[in-house]
Order: sequence, then structure tokens, then C-alpha cells
Amino acid sequence: MTKIPTFNDLLRSTKIINQTRKDLLRKGYFPKYAESYLTDPNMLKAAIYNYTMEPMKSYRCPRCAITIKCPREWIHQHIKMHDINKEKRENEPRENSINPYSY
Repeated sequence: MTKIPTFNDLLRSTKIINQTRKDLLRKGYFPKYAESYLTDPNMLKAAIYNYTMEPMKSYRCPRCAITIKCPREWIHQHIKMHDINKEKRENEPRENSINPYSY
């Protein structure tokens, strides 16, 4: 049986989610294509409810080792951002390669 969140639980979760949202947007820790998770009011309500009902409240990124108090979907999007950046770096042509035949 699931626990029904109290008003204080929702208020506390709202404050945490709003502060986390501001930090993620300000520091650029969230991908541009998924910013609707942080800006859409309906998605924010869903995030507050999910955060309130989840047993784990904070997650750690395995790539950059930051700990974020957020719903699980947000940390998945943050990790996807690392994957996209890594793929971009791997596909970039290397500018520092030396051509031995040029004069």
C-alpha cells in the first residue's frame, strides 16, 4: 500500500525540486533537448509527486560524481547528456594531427 503524501511532504518536495531545477538550468547540467522536464508546469507537478513517492531521494552521476536530489528521470537525462558529449568528442576530426609530408 502506498503512502499518501501530506501537505508538508509536498511543500518540502516542491522547494527541493524548484531549487534543483534552478541549479540544473543555471549550471548547464541538463541537456537542451530535455529542458521541458524543468520548465513545463505539468512535468514539474509530476516530478514533485514522483520525488515525494520515491524511496530514494538523491542520485549520484557515475560520470561526474555530482549528487542531485531529483526524480529518477532527471538523473537519466543528465547521464544521457554525458553520452551525447562523449559521442560528439569521438566524432570530431582531430585538429592537432601532424601531416609529416607538409612543408
